[in-house]
Amino acid sequence: MSRLTTTGKATMAAISPEGKLVVHVVDDEGDQSLWIRQTATPSNVQIVPPAHVRYSGVTVSPDGNYVYYSAYAGANSVGALYQIPVLGGPPRKILDNVDSAVSFSPDGKQFVFVRGTGSPPGAQIVIANADGSGQRIVASSSAPEIFSLSRPSWSPDGARVAVARQSLRGGGSRGLLSGVVVVDVASGTVTPLGDQNWSGLGDVAWLADGRGIVTDGVEEAASNWQLWRLAYPSGRANRITNDLSNYRGISLSADSRSLVTIAGNVLSSLRVTSPGGRQPDRSLTVGMDRRDGIGGIAWTPDGRIVYTSGASGNGDLWIVDPDGSQPRQLTVDPATDAQPAVCDNGRYVFFTSLRSGSPEIWRVSLDGSDPVQVTRGAVS
Repeated sequence: MSRLTTTGKATMAAISPEGKLVVHVVDDEGDQSLWIRQTATPSNVQIVPPAHVRYSGVTVSPDGNYVYYSAYAGANSVGALYQIPVLGGPPRKILDNVDSAVSFSPDGKQFVFVRGTGSPPGAQIVIANADGSGQRIVASSSAPEIFSLSRPSWSPDGARVAVARQSLRGGGSRGLLSGVVVVDVASGTVTPLGDQNWSGLGDVAWLADGRGIVTDGVEEAASNWQLWRLAYPSGRANRITNDLSNYRGISLSADSRSLVTIAGNVLSSLRVTSPGGRQPDRSLTVGMDRRDGIGGIAWTPDGRIVYTSGASGNGDLWIVDPDGSQPRQLTVDPATDAQPAVCDNGRYVFFTSLRSGSPEIWRVSLDGSDPVQVTRGAVS
Protein backbone atom coordinates (compact mmCIF):
# COMPACT_ATOMS: atom_id res chain seq x y z
CA MET A 1 0.00 0.00 0.00
CA SER A 2 1.38 3.40 -0.96
CA ARG A 3 -0.02 6.90 -0.44
CA LEU A 4 -0.51 8.96 -3.60
CA THR A 5 -1.77 12.25 -2.10
CA THR A 6 -1.09 14.05 1.18
CA THR A 7 -3.38 17.10 0.99
CA GLY A 8 -6.23 15.56 2.96
CA LYS A 9 -8.62 16.91 0.31
CA ALA A 10 -9.09 13.88 -1.97
CA THR A 11 -12.69 12.62 -2.03
CA MET A 12 -12.87 9.94 -4.76
CA ALA A 13 -10.55 8.28 -7.24
CA ALA A 14 -10.33 5.87 -10.19
CA ILE A 15 -7.36 4.03 -11.69
CA SER A 16 -6.67 3.66 -15.41
CA PRO A 17 -6.92 0.18 -16.96
CA GLU A 18 -3.14 -0.27 -17.22
CA GLY A 19 -2.67 1.02 -13.65
CA LYS A 20 -0.36 3.93 -14.53
CA LEU A 21 -2.73 6.86 -13.92
CA VAL A 22 -5.15 7.81 -11.16
CA VAL A 23 -7.85 10.45 -11.58
CA HIS A 24 -9.07 11.96 -8.34
CA VAL A 25 -11.36 14.69 -7.03
CA VAL A 26 -9.99 17.44 -4.78
CA ASP A 27 -12.43 19.26 -2.49
CA ASP A 28 -11.14 22.62 -1.27
CA GLU A 29 -13.70 24.33 0.98
CA GLY A 30 -16.62 23.25 -1.20
CA ASP A 31 -15.03 23.87 -4.59
CA GLN A 32 -14.15 20.63 -6.35
CA SER A 33 -11.63 20.00 -9.12
CA LEU A 34 -10.38 17.00 -11.09
CA TRP A 35 -6.74 15.90 -11.17
CA ILE A 36 -4.64 13.22 -12.90
CA ARG A 37 -1.48 11.82 -11.36
CA GLN A 38 0.92 9.07 -12.30
CA THR A 39 1.23 6.14 -9.90
CA ALA A 40 4.99 5.82 -10.44
CA THR A 41 5.94 9.52 -10.13
CA PRO A 42 4.72 12.57 -8.17
CA SER A 43 3.42 14.19 -11.38
CA ASN A 44 -0.01 15.68 -10.65
CA VAL A 45 -1.97 17.68 -13.25
CA GLN A 46 -5.30 19.49 -12.89
CA ILE A 47 -7.62 18.67 -15.79
CA VAL A 48 -10.84 20.35 -14.58
CA PRO A 49 -10.52 23.62 -12.60
CA PRO A 50 -12.21 24.20 -9.22
CA ALA A 51 -15.92 24.95 -9.37
CA HIS A 52 -18.92 24.79 -7.07
CA VAL A 53 -19.90 21.28 -8.20
CA ARG A 54 -20.27 17.89 -6.55
CA TYR A 55 -18.76 14.88 -8.26
CA SER A 56 -20.59 11.57 -7.88
CA GLY A 57 -18.22 9.29 -9.78
CA VAL A 58 -15.08 9.15 -11.93
CA THR A 59 -13.96 6.45 -14.37
CA VAL A 60 -11.14 6.09 -16.90
CA SER A 61 -12.24 4.70 -20.29
CA PRO A 62 -11.07 1.18 -21.26
CA ASP A 63 -8.64 2.59 -23.85
CA GLY A 64 -7.15 4.94 -21.23
CA ASN A 65 -7.75 8.03 -23.34
CA TYR A 66 -10.70 9.66 -21.55
CA VAL A 67 -12.03 10.39 -18.10
CA TYR A 68 -15.77 10.05 -17.59
CA TYR A 69 -17.14 11.91 -14.58
CA SER A 70 -20.61 12.46 -13.12
CA ALA A 71 -21.30 15.78 -11.43
CA TYR A 72 -24.05 17.95 -9.99
CA ALA A 73 -23.66 21.65 -10.81
CA GLY A 74 -24.70 24.22 -8.20
CA ALA A 75 -28.14 23.54 -6.78
CA ASN A 76 -28.99 21.21 -9.66
CA SER A 77 -30.46 17.99 -8.27
CA VAL A 78 -29.89 16.06 -11.52
CA GLY A 79 -26.43 14.72 -12.26
CA ALA A 80 -24.81 14.71 -15.70
CA LEU A 81 -22.07 12.59 -17.24
CA TYR A 82 -19.11 14.29 -18.94
CA GLN A 83 -16.11 13.11 -20.94
CA ILE A 84 -12.69 14.79 -21.01
CA PRO A 85 -9.28 13.70 -22.39
CA VAL A 86 -6.92 12.40 -19.68
CA LEU A 87 -4.48 15.24 -20.43
CA GLY A 88 -7.22 17.86 -20.16
CA GLY A 89 -9.25 19.85 -22.64
CA PRO A 90 -12.84 20.96 -23.06
CA PRO A 91 -15.29 18.57 -21.38
CA ARG A 92 -18.17 17.15 -23.41
CA LYS A 93 -21.55 16.29 -21.91
CA ILE A 94 -22.46 12.68 -22.68
CA LEU A 95 -25.72 12.12 -20.81
CA ASP A 96 -28.07 13.73 -18.30
CA ASN A 97 -29.55 12.11 -15.19
CA VAL A 98 -26.53 9.99 -14.18
CA ASP A 99 -26.07 9.55 -10.43
CA SER A 100 -23.07 7.20 -10.12
CA ALA A 101 -19.74 6.42 -11.67
CA VAL A 102 -20.03 4.44 -14.90
CA SER A 103 -18.63 0.97 -15.55
CA PHE A 104 -17.78 -0.15 -19.08
CA SER A 105 -18.69 -3.41 -20.75
CA PRO A 106 -15.78 -5.75 -21.57
CA ASP A 107 -15.72 -4.57 -25.21
CA GLY A 108 -15.86 -0.89 -24.18
CA LYS A 109 -18.88 -0.17 -26.37
CA GLN A 110 -21.37 0.39 -23.54
CA PHE A 111 -21.42 1.53 -19.94
CA VAL A 112 -23.73 0.92 -17.00
CA PHE A 113 -24.71 3.35 -14.22
CA VAL A 114 -27.25 3.90 -11.45
CA ARG A 115 -30.01 6.50 -11.82
CA GLY A 116 -32.05 7.64 -8.83
CA THR A 117 -35.80 8.05 -9.18
CA GLY A 118 -37.83 10.39 -7.01
CA SER A 119 -41.44 9.29 -7.43
CA PRO A 120 -41.67 6.72 -6.03
CA PRO A 121 -38.23 6.78 -4.34
CA GLY A 122 -35.99 4.20 -5.96
CA ALA A 123 -33.16 3.62 -8.42
CA GLN A 124 -32.56 2.04 -11.81
CA ILE A 125 -29.70 0.13 -13.42
CA VAL A 126 -29.26 1.72 -16.85
CA ILE A 127 -27.09 0.72 -19.81
CA ALA A 128 -26.13 3.12 -22.62
CA ASN A 129 -23.76 3.19 -25.56
CA ALA A 130 -20.38 4.82 -24.98
CA ASP A 131 -21.59 8.00 -26.74
CA GLY A 132 -24.68 8.20 -24.49
CA SER A 133 -27.19 6.89 -27.01
CA GLY A 134 -29.41 3.83 -26.76
CA GLN A 135 -30.35 3.97 -23.08
CA ARG A 136 -31.95 0.83 -21.68
CA ILE A 137 -33.26 0.22 -18.16
CA VAL A 138 -32.06 -3.21 -17.06
CA ALA A 139 -33.62 -3.33 -13.58
CA SER A 140 -35.59 -1.03 -11.28
CA SER A 141 -35.88 -0.87 -7.50
CA SER A 142 -38.13 0.96 -5.07
CA ALA A 143 -38.36 1.33 -1.31
CA PRO A 144 -37.72 -0.49 0.92
CA GLU A 145 -34.97 -2.09 -1.23
CA ILE A 146 -33.09 0.37 -3.44
CA PHE A 147 -29.97 0.14 -5.57
CA SER A 148 -27.26 2.33 -4.03
CA LEU A 149 -26.09 5.37 -5.97
CA SER A 150 -22.51 4.07 -5.94
CA ARG A 151 -20.22 2.59 -8.58
CA PRO A 152 -21.67 -0.57 -10.23
CA SER A 153 -19.43 -3.03 -12.05
CA TRP A 154 -19.86 -4.97 -15.30
CA SER A 155 -18.64 -8.58 -15.06
CA PRO A 156 -15.67 -9.69 -17.23
CA ASP A 157 -17.91 -12.03 -19.25
CA GLY A 158 -20.40 -9.21 -19.95
CA ALA A 159 -23.38 -11.18 -18.63
CA ARG A 160 -23.89 -9.55 -15.23
CA VAL A 161 -23.70 -6.26 -13.35
CA ALA A 162 -22.91 -6.12 -9.64
CA VAL A 163 -24.16 -3.25 -7.48
CA ALA A 164 -24.77 -2.49 -3.81
CA ARG A 165 -28.36 -2.44 -2.58
CA GLN A 166 -29.71 -1.02 0.66
CA SER A 167 -32.87 -2.07 2.42
CA LEU A 168 -34.81 -0.85 5.43
CA ARG A 169 -35.36 -3.68 7.89
CA GLY A 170 -37.87 -3.97 10.72
CA GLY A 171 -39.63 -0.70 10.03
CA GLY A 172 -36.42 1.22 10.50
CA SER A 173 -35.69 0.02 14.04
CA ARG A 174 -32.27 -1.24 13.00
CA GLY A 175 -31.56 1.22 10.27
CA LEU A 176 -30.31 0.70 6.74
CA LEU A 177 -28.76 -2.63 5.85
CA SER A 178 -26.90 -3.31 2.66
CA GLY A 179 -25.82 -6.17 0.46
CA VAL A 180 -24.37 -6.79 -2.99
CA VAL A 181 -26.71 -7.99 -5.72
CA VAL A 182 -25.93 -9.33 -9.19
CA VAL A 183 -28.19 -8.26 -12.07
CA ASP A 184 -28.48 -10.38 -15.22
CA VAL A 185 -27.98 -8.02 -18.17
CA ALA A 186 -30.27 -9.95 -20.52
CA SER A 187 -33.21 -10.66 -18.21
CA GLY A 188 -32.88 -8.06 -15.44
CA THR A 189 -33.08 -10.79 -12.77
CA VAL A 190 -31.65 -9.57 -9.45
CA THR A 191 -29.83 -12.14 -7.28
CA PRO A 192 -28.33 -11.37 -3.84
CA LEU A 193 -24.66 -12.30 -3.46
CA GLY A 194 -24.37 -14.19 -0.19
CA ASP A 195 -26.46 -13.59 2.91
CA GLN A 196 -24.25 -11.26 4.95
CA ASN A 197 -25.79 -7.92 5.90
CA TRP A 198 -23.77 -4.74 6.15
CA SER A 199 -24.44 -1.39 7.77
CA GLY A 200 -23.20 0.17 4.56
CA LEU A 201 -21.63 -0.71 1.22
CA GLY A 202 -20.11 1.55 -1.42
CA ASP A 203 -18.52 0.83 -4.77
CA VAL A 204 -18.18 -2.65 -6.22
CA ALA A 205 -15.63 -3.96 -8.75
CA TRP A 206 -15.38 -7.39 -10.37
CA LEU A 207 -12.01 -9.11 -10.26
CA ALA A 208 -10.56 -9.84 -13.69
CA ASP A 209 -11.11 -13.60 -13.37
CA GLY A 210 -14.80 -13.13 -12.51
CA ARG A 211 -14.44 -15.20 -9.33
CA GLY A 212 -14.96 -12.38 -6.88
CA ILE A 213 -15.99 -8.79 -6.20
CA VAL A 214 -14.13 -6.11 -4.25
CA THR A 215 -16.11 -3.55 -2.25
CA ASP A 216 -15.81 -0.99 0.51
CA GLY A 217 -18.16 -1.73 3.38
CA VAL A 218 -18.84 -1.54 7.08
CA GLU A 219 -20.10 -4.61 8.94
CA GLU A 220 -23.10 -4.61 11.22
CA ALA A 221 -22.10 -3.50 14.73
CA ALA A 222 -18.88 -1.94 13.35
CA SER A 223 -17.89 1.67 12.72
CA ASN A 224 -15.01 1.64 10.23
CA TRP A 225 -15.32 1.15 6.48
CA GLN A 226 -12.88 -1.49 5.25
CA LEU A 227 -12.06 -3.14 1.92
CA TRP A 228 -13.48 -6.61 1.31
CA ARG A 229 -13.36 -9.41 -1.24
CA LEU A 230 -16.63 -11.29 -1.85
CA ALA A 231 -16.24 -14.67 -3.54
CA TYR A 232 -18.52 -15.32 -6.51
CA PRO A 233 -20.98 -17.01 -6.51
CA SER A 234 -20.86 -17.98 -2.79
CA GLY A 235 -20.62 -14.41 -1.45
CA ARG A 236 -18.14 -15.45 1.27
CA ALA A 237 -16.51 -12.28 2.60
CA ASN A 238 -12.82 -11.81 3.41
CA ARG A 239 -11.13 -8.65 4.58
CA ILE A 240 -8.51 -6.92 2.45
CA THR A 241 -7.82 -4.26 5.11
CA ASN A 242 -8.15 -4.47 8.88
CA ASP A 243 -7.22 -1.23 10.60
CA LEU A 244 -8.69 2.00 11.99
CA SER A 245 -8.74 3.92 8.70
CA ASN A 246 -11.95 4.43 6.75
CA TYR A 247 -11.66 3.27 3.15
CA ARG A 248 -14.20 4.68 0.71
CA GLY A 249 -14.52 3.83 -2.95
CA ILE A 250 -13.04 1.09 -5.12
CA SER A 251 -11.45 1.12 -8.57
CA LEU A 252 -9.39 -1.71 -10.09
CA SER A 253 -6.92 -1.86 -12.96
CA ALA A 254 -7.88 -4.15 -15.84
CA ASP A 255 -5.75 -7.03 -14.51
CA SER A 256 -6.98 -6.50 -10.91
CA ARG A 257 -3.38 -6.24 -9.69
CA SER A 258 -3.78 -2.61 -8.59
CA LEU A 259 -6.54 -0.97 -6.56
CA VAL A 260 -7.14 2.65 -5.68
CA THR A 261 -9.27 3.89 -2.80
CA ILE A 262 -9.63 6.90 -0.50
CA ALA A 263 -8.23 6.30 3.00
CA GLY A 264 -9.64 8.59 5.67
CA ASN A 265 -7.48 9.19 8.74
CA VAL A 266 -8.52 11.07 11.87
CA LEU A 267 -6.16 12.83 14.27
CA SER A 268 -7.94 13.51 17.56
CA SER A 269 -6.99 14.17 21.16
CA LEU A 270 -8.67 14.58 24.50
CA ARG A 271 -7.89 17.98 26.02
CA VAL A 272 -8.75 19.79 29.24
CA THR A 273 -9.09 23.56 29.47
CA SER A 274 -10.11 26.01 32.18
CA PRO A 275 -12.95 28.57 32.03
CA GLY A 276 -11.78 31.78 30.44
CA GLY A 277 -8.46 30.24 29.49
CA ARG A 278 -6.91 31.00 32.88
CA GLN A 279 -4.70 27.95 32.55
CA PRO A 280 -3.12 26.51 29.40
CA ASP A 281 -4.86 23.59 27.71
CA ARG A 282 -3.60 20.15 28.60
CA SER A 283 -3.60 17.31 26.09
CA LEU A 284 -4.53 14.04 27.78
CA THR A 285 -4.35 11.75 24.75
CA VAL A 286 -3.05 11.94 21.21
CA GLY A 287 -2.86 9.49 18.32
CA MET A 288 -3.74 8.98 14.68
CA ASP A 289 -7.05 7.17 14.08
CA ARG A 290 -7.76 6.56 17.77
CA ARG A 291 -10.76 8.90 17.59
CA ASP A 292 -10.40 9.76 21.26
CA GLY A 293 -13.59 11.35 22.56
CA ILE A 294 -15.30 11.61 19.18
CA GLY A 295 -18.02 9.18 20.30
CA GLY A 296 -18.60 10.89 23.63
CA ILE A 297 -16.99 12.21 26.84
CA ALA A 298 -18.25 12.14 30.46
CA TRP A 299 -16.87 13.26 33.81
CA THR A 300 -17.00 11.00 36.86
CA PRO A 301 -17.89 12.46 40.29
CA ASP A 302 -14.27 12.07 41.40
CA GLY A 303 -12.92 14.03 38.41
CA ARG A 304 -11.85 11.29 36.04
CA ILE A 305 -12.92 11.23 32.39
CA VAL A 306 -14.73 8.45 30.54
CA TYR A 307 -14.32 8.67 26.79
CA THR A 308 -14.57 6.68 23.58
CA SER A 309 -11.39 5.52 21.88
CA GLY A 310 -10.15 3.16 19.21
CA ALA A 311 -6.75 2.77 20.85
CA SER A 312 -7.29 -0.99 21.15
CA GLY A 313 -8.25 -1.30 17.49
CA ASN A 314 -11.97 -1.13 18.24
CA GLY A 315 -14.46 1.51 19.42
CA ASP A 316 -14.60 1.03 23.20
CA LEU A 317 -14.93 3.07 26.40
CA TRP A 318 -11.84 4.15 28.31
CA ILE A 319 -11.22 6.10 31.54
CA VAL A 320 -8.31 8.42 32.35
CA ASP A 321 -7.23 10.62 35.25
CA PRO A 322 -7.62 14.39 34.69
CA ASP A 323 -3.84 14.77 34.32
CA GLY A 324 -3.77 12.19 31.53
CA SER A 325 -2.29 9.42 33.64
CA GLN A 326 -3.52 5.84 34.06
CA PRO A 327 -5.64 5.41 30.91
CA ARG A 328 -7.59 2.17 31.23
CA GLN A 329 -10.01 0.35 28.92
CA LEU A 330 -13.50 -0.14 30.40
CA THR A 331 -15.32 -2.13 27.71
CA VAL A 332 -14.02 -4.95 25.52
CA ASP A 333 -16.29 -6.04 22.71
CA PRO A 334 -16.00 -6.23 18.89
CA ALA A 335 -19.05 -3.98 18.57
CA THR A 336 -18.91 -0.21 18.89
CA ASP A 337 -19.59 1.37 22.31
CA ALA A 338 -20.27 5.11 22.49
CA GLN A 339 -22.11 8.02 24.19
CA PRO A 340 -21.04 7.38 27.78
CA ALA A 341 -22.92 8.93 30.71
CA VAL A 342 -21.85 8.45 34.34
CA CYS A 343 -24.56 8.21 37.02
CA ASP A 344 -24.46 10.70 39.90
CA ASN A 345 -23.06 8.26 42.45
CA GLY A 346 -20.29 7.23 40.06
CA ARG A 347 -21.15 3.54 40.26
CA TYR A 348 -22.13 2.92 36.65
CA VAL A 349 -21.39 4.14 33.15
CA PHE A 350 -24.35 3.97 30.79
CA PHE A 351 -23.64 3.87 27.05
CA THR A 352 -25.05 2.88 23.67
CA SER A 353 -23.75 -0.24 21.99
CA LEU A 354 -24.31 -2.32 18.86
CA ARG A 355 -23.15 -5.55 20.53
CA SER A 356 -26.67 -7.05 20.44
CA GLY A 357 -26.96 -6.25 16.72
CA SER A 358 -28.98 -3.05 17.10
CA PRO A 359 -28.47 0.18 19.09
CA GLU A 360 -29.26 -0.49 22.76
CA ILE A 361 -28.40 1.07 26.12
CA TRP A 362 -25.95 -0.86 28.28
CA ARG A 363 -24.29 -0.19 31.61
CA VAL A 364 -20.95 -1.20 33.08
CA SER A 365 -19.41 -0.66 36.52
CA LEU A 366 -16.81 2.08 36.74
CA ASP A 367 -14.11 -0.55 37.09
CA GLY A 368 -15.19 -2.15 33.80
CA SER A 369 -16.91 -5.15 35.34
CA ASP A 370 -20.44 -6.53 35.00
CA PRO A 371 -21.68 -5.22 31.61
CA VAL A 372 -25.49 -5.42 31.49
CA GLN A 373 -27.95 -4.69 28.66
CA VAL A 374 -30.53 -2.15 29.90
CA THR A 375 -32.94 -1.75 26.96
CA ARG A 376 -34.35 -4.24 24.48
CA GLY A 377 -35.90 -2.41 21.56
CA ALA A 378 -35.30 0.49 19.24
CA VAL A 379 -33.10 3.28 20.54
CA SER A 380 -33.28 6.45 18.44
